[in-house]
Amino acid sequence: MDKPVRPPGLHKIQESMKPILVSLKLFGLFYESTNNKIGVENTKYPGSSAEKKPRINAFKKIYCWTGLFCLTISTLRHIPGFWIGSAFVRGFTVHRVIITSWSFQGVVSAALILFYCRNGTFDAYFKLWNKAIMDTKCTCLGSLLKDLRRFSRICTVFAWAFWGINCVGVFLMVFIFNTDFINSYINPLPNNLIWKVMLFVFHVYLSAIWVFSIALVLICSRSISNAFYLHSKTIGCVMKTKPAVFSGRLEVMRQKHLELCHLVDILDRPMRMLLVNVLGVNIFLACFVLYQLINSSDTLLNTLMAVMWLLTAYLGMGSVSWFVAMVNEAGHSLLDHIYDLETDGLSTERLGQLTLFLSKLTGTSIGFTAMGFFTITKEVILAIVGLYLTYFFLLLQFRIT
Repeated sequence: MDKPVRPPGLHKIQESMKPILVSLKLFGLFYESTNNKIGVENTKYPGSSAEKKPRINAFKKIYCWTGLFCLTISTLRHIPGFWIGSAFVRGFTVHRVIITSWSFQGVVSAALILFYCRNGTFDAYFKLWNKAIMDTKCTCLGSLLKDLRRFSRICTVFAWAFWGINCVGVFLMVFIFNTDFINSYINPLPNNLIWKVMLFVFHVYLSAIWVFSIALVLICSRSISNAFYLHSKTIGCVMKTKPAVFSGRLEVMRQKHLELCHLVDILDRPMRMLLVNVLGVNIFLACFVLYQLINSSDTLLNTLMAVMWLLTAYLGMGSVSWFVAMVNEAGHSLLDHIYDLETDGLSTERLGQLTLFLSKLTGTSIGFTAMGFFTITKEVILAIVGLYLTYFFLLLQFRIT
């Protein structure tokens, strides 16, 4: 039996995604699980290690779930703050709604990521990825690890930058500038230094969840879409240079595509809920903040805060939607080459393989879904943008009236 081929310089996808995984672990958002509820067999490759450190892993789990519990309690206290509290201020409901929605998004995102870590979904995804790139059938996929490592570094750097800016901005608002913001932020707890510091620490963690959960979605989407595109490019090169060889390897190429589709199916389990949470809350914030900016007047500082919330909502929606939609585009990109294939002289068996290949490519959409209802595609993005523009012009029309 042929030995697996290891890509030069890298051993596995975990090493390529190390920047984002380390960042997630630092804030208690990720841990390795020994559960195997997905039913994926372990994949052996050179340089791997199956040694477990149960004590360290148990400490990581306690750290993650304890942090989530504290953040949940801190977020739930926003609900009674709309009506009661020692620091209750009337007329500041807008910022309460924004902060509460944003906090709940962070808590739900953290809960989803940790649940699927415990379930072994991410571990299964890593194992299947390593299996897909370290066989002797399609070793060219090993170059994806270097590209993924580069993209992971870029996303992580930007995530840390946004996290730092957000934390500095909230620190200035809580401890220096805006009294109304402080009262709304603290309520219904007493407005003193101890609670300010404690809630600011919670905000630091919520900010990390906000940026690093989005970065995780972008990196995972990029890893799969690049695999599809490179597989498509390989098929295109073989068809142009050695069409007879491609006909003989049609089944191998189809099986490789099915392996990549299986990766999408595995990762769609956490993504379908995470996408609904991230996109749903950001769409709500974009609509709510835009309405307030058009139909109400406020101080300059509060208006600048609202504009920043609006821009971050746009950025979150745009980046996640685009990279997730690229998975769908990449999954069906092979059609451009398959349609050009000459079928003259193909045997009945190979024609059957070609029919199965075309059936997969032209059938159900390949990609991440929103709770399994529909696949996120460019058409879906266009529909959302169109609805949002309609909403914007309706607001302007009623404002003018």
